[in-house]
Amino acid sequence: MSLFGPPNVEKMVAKKNLKGLLKALVYHRDRPKRESPDYERSRAVRRMAAQALGALGDASAFGSLLESLRDVCPKVREAAAHALARIDQDRAVTSLLGRLKPEQTEACKSAAEALGHLGDARATEPLAALLNQTQYDTLLAAIEALGKLNDAKAVQPLIGALIAHDYPARKAAVSALDRLGQPEWKEWVKGDENDFARLGESGDPRVLAPLTKALKVGSEDTRKSAALPLGIIRARNRLG
Repeated sequence: MSLFGPPNVEKMVAKKNLKGLLKALVYHRDRPKRESPDYERSRAVRRMAAQALGALGDASAFGSLLESLRDVCPKVREAAAHALARIDQDRAVTSLLGRLKPEQTEACKSAAEALGHLGDARATEPLAALLNQTQYDTLLAAIEALGKLNDAKAVQPLIGALIAHDYPARKAAVSALDRLGQPEWKEWVKGDENDFARLGESGDPRVLAPLTKALKVGSEDTRKSAALPLGIIRARNRLG
């Protein structure tokens, strides 16, 4: 197949060539470096193969598509996630939820990302549980995925992430909240030393519980940061 150039996915689709599409799904997957020959084309081939397998709907492709969730190319991973859902949405969600094991970092991260692409609200609580993780890539994947679920139950855990983590994670949480129809958090969290003070000045009662938790169980720096906005909120409550 590779002796004469990249696989012709269009012809495989026309012939419903499952075996060929499965081979195309892994075409040059072991050559992730940008300087590799045929770099962009190989990614496009894998993405189109994933899409074609989803359209074909053959359950025998399920395992191979699960493996493609760890492809180096984000577009291939997204196509594989949607393909899994087209084949069997319930099986896809169940399989991905079973992979949300923090001790298996790469599998957990790829499953969280895929669940975000699927947008199934059954993933909300399991993904929210990952916001307590110290493994950074997994944490960021869970935050981003929660923003894609269109589930109001994801809002409060993401507000907690604004307080429990450093700025890159807070920035991701702000973006996720914005996607969930909560754009006001962009005004209060800007990535500087005044983030916590602005959260206190916001007057939003939803920050009280995570700030209180941070004051009790957070790191020394987090406890110091949480004390100021808590004081602001409590003073407002006394005056109000």
